[in-house]
Amino acid sequence: MTTVRLAPGPVAVFSPDQEAPDGFPGRRLRHASCVVTPPRGLFPANVDKCALVLGGYCDVTRQPSGGGLRTLWFLALGAPDGSRVVWRRVEALGPAPAGIWHHACDSFDKGSKVVVFGGDVPPSDPEFREDRRDCAFVYVLDLSASPPTWARRATSGDVPTWRSLHVACSHAALADGSERLVVLGGTEEHTAVFTSGPPVPEMAAHCLDLASLVWRRGPSLLKGEEGNRHIQAARLRFGAERYGLHLLVYGGHDDGGCVPREKRVLKLNLRTLEWGAVAEVGSPASFPNVAAAALAGGVVVGGVTMHRFGGIRPVPKLDFLALVDPKAAGGAGEPPAAPTADGDDSDDDMVRISVNDPATGAARSVVLPASFVAHLVREGRLSLADDSDDSDGGGLDDDELDELDGGDLDDVDGGESDGEADGGLDDDDDAEDAAGGFDDDGADGLDDDDDGTSPGGESA
Repeated sequence: MTTVRLAPGPVAVFSPDQEAPDGFPGRRLRHASCVVTPPRGLFPANVDKCALVLGGYCDVTRQPSGGGLRTLWFLALGAPDGSRVVWRRVEALGPAPAGIWHHACDSFDKGSKVVVFGGDVPPSDPEFREDRRDCAFVYVLDLSASPPTWARRATSGDVPTWRSLHVACSHAALADGSERLVVLGGTEEHTAVFTSGPPVPEMAAHCLDLASLVWRRGPSLLKGEEGNRHIQAARLRFGAERYGLHLLVYGGHDDGGCVPREKRVLKLNLRTLEWGAVAEVGSPASFPNVAAAALAGGVVVGGVTMHRFGGIRPVPKLDFLALVDPKAAGGAGEPPAAPTADGDDSDDDMVRISVNDPATGAARSVVLPASFVAHLVREGRLSLADDSDDSDGGGLDDDELDELDGGDLDDVDGGESDGEADGGLDDDDDAEDAAGGFDDDGADGLDDDDDGTSPGGESA
């Protein structure tokens, strides 16, 4: 096990001390994981988040990792600096595969639930389905139940085929707080470990409303639809992470090997499910074209190179990826300049607001999407003084909020904030999420403390 520590001080890569009161999880690959709220009493009270590891396959025994989705492995930091970690094991109830790999998962409902879509299951398992076009369901884990319990939940709408080697990411819509799961790429074929199948015909995104369990599909030129000229050919085994109101995609491979440089980094608008072009600044420090790399907290870790004669080889990769180049974010101590619409994702106006630090009274300027500001005001998480018309008492009424919220929730490229709580912003993540901070938690709208303002990053 390896830990990458981003702060404080210089980046550090090391192997932490591990504790395992219930034993260690077995060696595995092609498993899935996400950040969750741990079951009550599993860790000390000060541990409010941990990682959940599900399924996988052992490359030594050539068997699915024991327990599949039924055995839950939780990993928490035992020390704030990551030098010590603690493993805990919990057995779950309910219908779920006893062996699964190539699946994808993420958490929602403040980390108390986990949704799993796709994956390969042994034919002997009762959960195995031969026809992947007849799999209109997801698995949902309730971590608040005692013991944690799985349910197989039926879905409807524009249901995607069951996938392997795909990506799934949950997020909460700022407009109404509804939580959704977005699924991308992968292969529709049953896939043995150490192999892959042909990618799905297109990279169109599918989005599942996690309350109604209804799917919708994003636009695709391959089906004669308009408005998404940046649609990309599908890929497998790629990294993806939510960044503000976009999903950033890195690397992967198709039938011809690792994707080329011009297709290496993509962004998906999570509201419209449309793809946008990404212009890269700088370049990876090593191994520029890889598949199977992980993307978390703006850090690209590991992966494999694929060569016709050299085969597939793991590589020691560690790079930093930022959606906004720090050098383009303005001078030191100055607020970032408002972004210029690029014509692709410009249906939300950006506004500059002045916020006051309640401790010092100092004012600071922050650039945020207009619709996000309106959302915070309606939720009572931000109060604004309206200087344009003092006759109404200085506040914003419903009509003025509607005018402010005239643009749809969309682009936040370049509008970067440091995410500190200022004035009416009652959560460090409010400004960070609006301004494009990296999020590694599927809970509570995926807001977390990671940020993507790493030096040497790439730009959209």
